Amino acid sequence: MGICKELLPELEATKELLQVHVSQQPYETVDDIMDCFIRLKEDGYRVIVGSSLVVELAEKNGIVGIMAYSLESIRLSLESAIQIAESVLLEATRVRLTQPPCCKVCMMPC
Repeated sequence: MGICKELLPELEATKELLQVHVSQQPYETVDDIMDCFIRLKEDGYRVIVGSSLVVELAEKNGIVGIMAYSLESIRLSLESAIQIAESVLLEATRVRLTQPPCCKVCMMPC
């Protein structure tokens, strides 16, 4: 969930790639931000991405806040997350391939 001054078309374009639900909530005033928090908490959102003001207010309202300064910082964070996920998948595949055949099903030593 992102609370931002304006919608980011680039983020909208990556939602399917991320395979997560992303909702952008533009605001103009602090009252707008507070209204977003109320609505988002009711909808079950637990994490907010936004500016330092948004993160500070989120944490004061019991919501996890992740700071993003710019579209570039978001892009770099996504690239890092993708690289980590790829590494985890490669390692899991390597471990499965080195296990004896009986262990590939139950993942327990024979």
